[in-house]
This record gives sequence, structure tokens and C-alpha cells, in this order.
Amino acid sequence: MPRPIGEQFEPEKADRIRSLAGRIRSILTGAGGIRYFCLELARTLEAGALLAAIHVASSLLELSARQLLVFSLADDSDAKTENEELFPRPIDVLEYEIEDDRRLSMYEILEELTDHGIIDESEKDKIEGFYSDIRIPIHHGITRRFVREESNGISLRNEPRSLFCGSQHARMGDLDRAIEDKSLDYVEVAVDFVFRHFGPPEADQRTRE
Repeated sequence: MPRPIGEQFEPEKADRIRSLAGRIRSILTGAGGIRYFCLELARTLEAGALLAAIHVASSLLELSARQLLVFSLADDSDAKTENEELFPRPIDVLEYEIEDDRRLSMYEILEELTDHGIIDESEKDKIEGFYSDIRIPIHHGITRRFVREESNGISLRNEPRSLFCGSQHARMGDLDRAIEDKSLDYVEVAVDFVFRHFGPPEADQRTRE
């Protein structure tokens, strides 16, 4: 059994973890795999498993972007034929088209979401940055790229070179510090996106501005 959050981290960080876990648990009524990933993310946060939380958060972010595109296509009356107005394409058919037929990449999904006016350019750039600078190194175990060279905050796509070190070898201690220092910033990027688009109606206005 993991130790309670309050015993693993200082009070400020423990409170932040509880807040993130609480926000993500409020999305548990979401559709399909989103609900499962939200529950898993909450559990990893509450266990203090920060690297696992980044893994789950980045997968949740990609799943949510794909699901958001599916919903936007299902609701896009301009894209429907007369027959589709009477017999709209079911969600699972749209999911198949995006995932198996068209095989859209994350970048293409974000492009279409922007074209449909679901997200703006600023949000698109931020999520693209997360995907290229965080999701890919973490999921492929490229620890050298993940270890930060400086500690002046998350920069994502705008300053990727300042976020990761360029040394040939990343020591375990460096990786530990990188995860300890900035993991919650990375998780929060994903949580903000999911909460904004799939959160409850009374969602935190901070994520909608």
C-alpha cells in the first residue's frame, strides 16, 4: 500500500495533487475510454506515482482529442447529407473512420479540431507542444530528452531546447528531479484540456478562459 499523499510530499504539492485528482474524478461520467483513463489517472496521482501519472495523462489527452473530433463530426450538420440527417452515422462508425480508415495522427486531429472551431490556435499549439515534447519522450523512454536543463518552468513547444538537457547521458538522479519538479505541470496541461471539453457544466472557469 502506498503511503498517503501527505506523507510523500510537502503540503503544497500534496494539496495540488489532491486538486488535480479531484478535478479528473469529476469527469468520470465521460464517455467510453475517457472515463477509464480518468479513473486511472486519479488513482496514479493519489498513489503519488508521478511518472505513471504523466504516462496516463498523455494517453488521456490523445484519447480526448480524438473523441472530441468524433463528437464534433457527429454534431456538424453542414457535413451531413440528407440521409445522414435522418440516419446519422453512429459514433462507433466515426471512430472507425478516424482511427482505422483515415488513421489520423494527433497533429491531424488537432488541425481538424481547429478547422471546426472546437479549439483555437493557442490551444492547438500548446497541445502539439505537449505531444512532441512530453508524450513522445515519455512513452518511448527517451529519458535524455525528458531531463530538463533549467528550472524556469514548463515551456512546451515555444522553447523545447530549454526544457530538456542535451547531455549524452541522463542520470537517474536527474530524471528523478525532472519528474519531481515538473510532473504536475505536465499532468495539469492534460487535465485542463480534458476538463475544459469533457468536464461538468459547472466546470472551473479558469480552464475555460
